[in-house]
Amino acid sequence: MPADPMHNLEAERYILGSILKDNFLMDEVSGFMPEDFSNPLHHDIFAEMKTLSLKGSQIDPATICDNLQRAGKITNGNEWGVASELLSSQYTTVHLKHHAEIVKRHSIRRRLLMAAQQIQLEAESSSDAEDLLEASERLVMAVREQGRQSDTKPLQHYLHQTLQEIEDARGGCDQGASTGLLALDNLITMRPGQLVVIAARPGGGKSICGMQFGVHNAIHGRPTVFYSLEMSGEELAARAISAYGKIDASFVTRRRKEIETDNEMVKVGNAVADLSRIPMYINEKAWNTAGGIIADARRMKRKHGIELVVVDYLQLVQSVRGKGQLRYEQLGEITQSLKQLAKELKVTVILLAQLNRESEKNSADKEPQLWHIKESGSAEQDADIVLLLWSTKEPGKENTVYIKVAKNRQGLRDVVIEVHHAKEFMKFNTPGAY
Repeated sequence: MPADPMHNLEAERYILGSILKDNFLMDEVSGFMPEDFSNPLHHDIFAEMKTLSLKGSQIDPATICDNLQRAGKITNGNEWGVASELLSSQYTTVHLKHHAEIVKRHSIRRRLLMAAQQIQLEAESSSDAEDLLEASERLVMAVREQGRQSDTKPLQHYLHQTLQEIEDARGGCDQGASTGLLALDNLITMRPGQLVVIAARPGGGKSICGMQFGVHNAIHGRPTVFYSLEMSGEELAARAISAYGKIDASFVTRRRKEIETDNEMVKVGNAVADLSRIPMYINEKAWNTAGGIIADARRMKRKHGIELVVVDYLQLVQSVRGKGQLRYEQLGEITQSLKQLAKELKVTVILLAQLNRESEKNSADKEPQLWHIKESGSAEQDADIVLLLWSTKEPGKENTVYIKVAKNRQGLRDVVIEVHHAKEFMKFNTPGAY
């Protein structure tokens, strides 16, 4: 008779009996919930165990059975039968991890089945396909997240890891994604697990930054995916050709007749050949929800091993639970979910964002502040690095864009660098810093 894929009562009893023999084993199943046990009595016993453990009380059969009897969950007739069974000699403590994996595996299957049933109900009642997709994503993500084991490690683990990173840096090894702008790379390091926000007014250069940083990292072997909620893939490709090949953008983006000249066509061909070989991916589809971006990024991580994710841009992303929420609450949920995505996939996420109109009224030099990020205070809170871009009409500075490191968890902040905006190539270069 084939094993039941939804239950393993013997493994459940093994866990409970092991904990009764050694209360400290409760810490080994800290990520378990009572719902992980399929048998109702096992469910109630483990719930009582968790309660006693949280109180710092002894976990013993007499106390558990007495409490359950008082709650009407067991009768006096089977009280000692349960206790004696769980304390039988067959339940040793050496194979707890193996049996815990069995119980958890069956629990996940049951929760997935319940999620599938809920998705079916949603499909039968919802008329909006996008709402259904988002609800389905939430339900499946909840199964993945529920009851994850603690990943607590001693300080020693992180000390050795940090020492290794320092030694790697001295040896010239890569420490994360870079911007390609030397003055900026001297100030920040975009590490896996980090959320980097780049904000500017419309037309202020945030998309140029996002695309330039993405192409730079892809050229250096870091697989990158760019989620474009505004521009088409063709527009982004044209910008990449112009910036990389140093070809006048008007030839490439506007398809001017002058592109037919042999010299420019050779440069275009060479740029296309080089860029075709880099691990750069663009998604121009309707990934305008956080759930859609997250789902596709996970797929891209599995399939292509992406290391950098660029999202253009925050204010165009829709929340998973948009209805009934204020916009700033939606954006808060989006930035939190993208930060969690960075940690989960161990990638750097670059999130482009708009600055509000108040940033242009701030002062004579129009230097923006963190709170000028449009409709979102969460970006300041959730981001590890925030870069703010702006320009002025000061004579002689027409092609200058200022980049302010407004937040930097692991380095200097409130430092401003000047970059030269090569408008004909849609590219930034750094002449200096202050």
